Amino acid sequence: VGDSFNEMADGFKALLETHREDEARLRAIIDTALDAVVQMNSEGIITGWNSQAEKIFGWNHEEALGRVLSETIIPPQYREAHAQGLKRFLLAGEGPILNPRFEVAGLHRDGREFPVELSITAVNTAGECEFNGFIRDITQRKLAEIELVIAKEKAEESNHLKTAFLQNMSHEIRT
Repeated sequence: VGDSFNEMADGFKALLETHREDEARLRAIIDTALDAVVQMNSEGIITGWNSQAEKIFGWNHEEALGRVLSETIIPPQYREAHAQGLKRFLLAGEGPILNPRFEVAGLHRDGREFPVELSITAVNTAGECEFNGFIRDITQRKLAEIELVIAKEKAEESNHLKTAFLQNMSHEIRT
């Protein structure tokens, strides 16, 4: 019985070590992700916060964990909608914002709002629901879009002025 117990204990130790290695690998993947990964429990408390979340929101990992998500990264004008959506999901098990990517405003620690692209997934483990947000700061993309619109408007105005000039010159030549 002693050898059997020792073999079982060794197997358990190996399984535990494999689990620890898997956890460490998963943590490394999340921490090096290009998007912010923010996890929240069903009470709205932040339970996970990677290094990219630190960069785009301004809260370090230790400061963010345990905070109310809506008071930390959601602008005040969207907090009620967030609370209602969370409540609806917990009651019905569905929500319109789960899984698709969409654009919304994020809130930096310093109070400024900035555009983000967000997707949210819900995971049920051991009867508890956890939400995972994958968030990308799209400020530079939005600025580039604005610059493109301005450049297009300038080009159209320049083209309109050129057309008007040519029409005027054509009229002058004919007369």
